[in-house]
Amino acid sequence: MSDWLRAVYDRADAVDAEGYARFFEEDGTFTSANNPPMRGRAEIEAGLTQFFGTIAGMRHEFARTHKIGDTEMRPWSPTPVRTAPRSRFTA
Repeated sequence: MSDWLRAVYDRADAVDAEGYARFFEEDGTFTSANNPPMRGRAEIEAGLTQFFGTIAGMRHEFARTHKIGDTEMRPWSPTPVRTAPRSRFTA
């Protein structure tokens, strides 16, 4: 895994919304599960702050790597640890 991609997942696993959002351009978009896309770094940070508030932690485990040119994909299984009752995540 590239150092850059590892750093992205390290911020997610640290439940660091601000650090994770910094990987996006100011006009970037991020979609989590079946929620509407979050647009812009500030909205991404706000949405992830809300989501991270519902879990105690998270850990991504990677099974394999698919690489085509300079594009890298990794199937993963997140393991969230809940702190609050299940609720719908909205950005």
